[in-house]
Amino acid sequence: MLKYLFAKEDDIPQGTAAIFFGVSSIAWFIIGTGLGSFNAAKLAFPDFFHGLYALQFGHMRQVHVHAVIFGWIAMAFAASMMYITPALGNTKLWSEKLGVWNCLLYNV
Repeated sequence: MLKYLFAKEDDIPQGTAAIFFGVSSIAWFIIGTGLGSFNAAKLAFPDFFHGLYALQFGHMRQVHVHAVIFGWIAMAFAASMMYITPALGNTKLWSEKLGVWNCLLYNV
């Protein structure tokens, strides 16, 4: 999939940016759900990973919430914009390549 980063604009199929954002959204959903499960385990078993300051519930809750908000929800919203805008306007995106770069740089 990284071949689209340096491809000419005409070589990139329509919908590629939406697919990138959609796959990224699914990945962030899995990460956020895993962090939420970890937090649930910390609530049920408070001595789970006891002594590791970075893995305390207060810190991991913020990591979970930010992963869900800025990872999953933001990526899903961007994927829907990249998909719905061309469909409603009966046109194509100005630059699919720019959308792909946007997705990858947002995830970095």
